[in-house]
Amino acid sequence: MKQKLKAVFFRARGSSLLATIKRLNMILRGWRNYFQLDLRKSVYDKLDCHIRRHLRKLVWLAWKKPKRRLAALIKLGIPTAEARKAAGVGSGAWRMSGTQTMHKAYPIDFFRRNKLYSLLEMR
Repeated sequence: MKQKLKAVFFRARGSSLLATIKRLNMILRGWRNYFQLDLRKSVYDKLDCHIRRHLRKLVWLAWKKPKRRLAALIKLGIPTAEARKAAGVGSGAWRMSGTQTMHKAYPIDFFRRNKLYSLLEMR
């Protein structure tokens, strides 16, 4: 599973977030059906969080420059001061994908609306 997800996330650079979600959904559905008898909620919750964080990381990488990040964060409803602080940080994409700012910009509801398959909710 980990290798398949790694391949999807690696190939996702340059493609749209929705196309990546579509590719992920096929893998997640198949994996969930294979392990349907497993009832450990914590495993599925951790995997869901990890997948969403990877998607946030891809968005952060797509924005590339601080100026673009600032504009995108403001457009997503993040207050200007908070967006300016986040956009100028030199931390890596993985670290930024776990910040509160990115969680506000791309909340769980965003992924639900865009039909990201949730392993936890599809028990």
